[in-house]
Amino acid sequence: MEQKKEIEQTETKIEWFEKTIAAFSKSLGSVLEPVGKHLGVLSALAATASAVLSFAILMTYAKAIGRIDLLPLVLDKRFAALLPWMGLTALFALLYILVMLTTTASYAMAVSIYNDTPTTRPRVATLLLWPAIVGSLVFVGISYQISDIDPATTASWVFGSILITMFFTLRSKTYRLAISLVSTITAPKYLGAPWHQAGVFALTYFTLAFAVVCAVYPVSLLLHSYAGEDTPEAVNTMMFISMLAVVLLFLPAWVFFTSKQHVAHRSLQALWLAVSIVAVVIFVCPGASSTIVYSAAGAMGVRDLTPFNYRLLNSFDARDFDEGTWGKVSGEEKMPTINAFPLFSLGDVLLLCPANLKKTKLAEWPQKSLSCILTRSSDVVKLPKVLEQVQASSNTDSKAG
Repeated sequence: MEQKKEIEQTETKIEWFEKTIAAFSKSLGSVLEPVGKHLGVLSALAATASAVLSFAILMTYAKAIGRIDLLPLVLDKRFAALLPWMGLTALFALLYILVMLTTTASYAMAVSIYNDTPTTRPRVATLLLWPAIVGSLVFVGISYQISDIDPATTASWVFGSILITMFFTLRSKTYRLAISLVSTITAPKYLGAPWHQAGVFALTYFTLAFAVVCAVYPVSLLLHSYAGEDTPEAVNTMMFISMLAVVLLFLPAWVFFTSKQHVAHRSLQALWLAVSIVAVVIFVCPGASSTIVYSAAGAMGVRDLTPFNYRLLNSFDARDFDEGTWGKVSGEEKMPTINAFPLFSLGDVLLLCPANLKKTKLAEWPQKSLSCILTRSSDVVKLPKVLEQVQASSNTDSKAG
């Protein structure tokens, strides 16, 4: 008898899985069907979007380093040279999305505890959203406004606020019913004993607390991305953006659990909402987009902080270089040799900066990049390092590490 029951349960699960796959395929097909009908138009739009995105990436980088004069020189070239940079920028943006969605995933884990009560789960998702929001706001507020507080005190405030808010959720009959049902379904032999219900409540609390702790990742990401001035007004602005970001990042999971559509539609809705929210946060946060593009430029080789000796064949004389900025300039008067690194190198466009600026932070480049010289790669000869320079450079790097 029990074996027959297990077989029926297995068949039911297989049937549900097949229906889910079929519904997801149908939803995906409904999205892709218009794509096939308008492939030519969409190809033209994709090419236009690629050109616009390439220009946006180039503009973002030029503004970040304070050298808008790069734009007309690069825009005369083919946009194909920017495609690898665009791909890496998209990859770095995807990493931003994955880091920021850790809070969403953790909140979804808390709501998933009540998957066995599908009728009450939408209401439970809304009720559990409030402890997550309150705890996150307390955490962000303390992080920005109280710099000298110790971690233990911060944790007590955050976890205490979550617990107090969760006790308020117990006033809801729906939530108490959901706890009772989960307790009874997961452990029928205890018949929903009070201690077992308390265990379900505690599991939910710790999972929500973990979701709030995960908020440290998007907040830390936004802080490291900030490239503006360190003023009280800037701190308040970043605090507001961080609070808004953390709260909005819970919404994709909330939409998934509260929507009445099929699981396939809900998944697509949640995914689209998550990407949209992160895109808006990156766009709004000062320096976030610049940091992504700047990092991608370093990974692709557009920006290389390794100093080399460069011999300038045209346009510059030795007296054009201040020794305090560029150090000793060797070589002939009309073909000086400088020690520099490329802050921007794409196609034939080359922006060389003094070697002593290689540790410059992104926020400092708009002022310091004025010392750099703009030339062409075809007018420059990159000289090989002698063995002593290579060894000295490696020793310096090992000491720094």
